[in-house]
Amino acid sequence: MLMRSISAAIPIAGPRITALRKVVKEGTKIKKIKLMTPLIKMTKSEIIKLGRKLGAPLDITWSCYAGGKKPCGVCDSCVIRNKGFSEAGT
Repeated sequence: MLMRSISAAIPIAGPRITALRKVVKEGTKIKKIKLMTPLIKMTKSEIIKLGRKLGAPLDITWSCYAGGKKPCGVCDSCVIRNKGFSEAGT
């Protein structure tokens, strides 16, 4: 199943996002700060299609958990990304 949210795809992201919202709320003097996540409800394939439409250099990007110079291809992030490209027709 392709994950539709960062919190679901990355177990530690949920608490980090919650903490970030709390910091922004408590630590700023500006009354109205809005965190925007325009891609959060999109599938990876939808994001990839949008990236192509906008001319984003998707061939030089990755989000591998291993953090190396090249994606490992086997971590959850790589698998989800590869599936997204496959579903997007790449």
